[in-house]
Amino acid sequence: MNSELESAVDHVRDVDGVLNVIDKLEINLRGPDRRPDDELRGRALQRLSWDSQIPAGQIDVEVSHGHLTLTGEVDQEFESERAYREVSQLTGVVGVTNGIKVKTLRPAEAWWRA
Repeated sequence: MNSELESAVDHVRDVDGVLNVIDKLEINLRGPDRRPDDELRGRALQRLSWDSQIPAGQIDVEVSHGHLTLTGEVDQEFESERAYREVSQLTGVVGVTNGIKVKTLRPAEAWWRA
């Protein structure tokens, strides 16, 4: 996804008094930056499988007109955030929706997962 788009949204969030930002910016790719949805899905799944900090096989990717939707379930918030960052950097991605759920551990279970 376009780093300029992310930067614009981040700058608006940093303005004093801004409570919420609804991001409706769109990216229209032309020429060599466009990618077919099936190619984007394959590249995204490959990128996720290469990252050792993202649990293999727990995240799926759906693509529609260059917009990726991540689904699945992970143990830690950083795994969800890392998956989002990994796929958003792919050429041809116009947007990413992060629908990955993070498991909530009960306090008695959390000590041995740390």
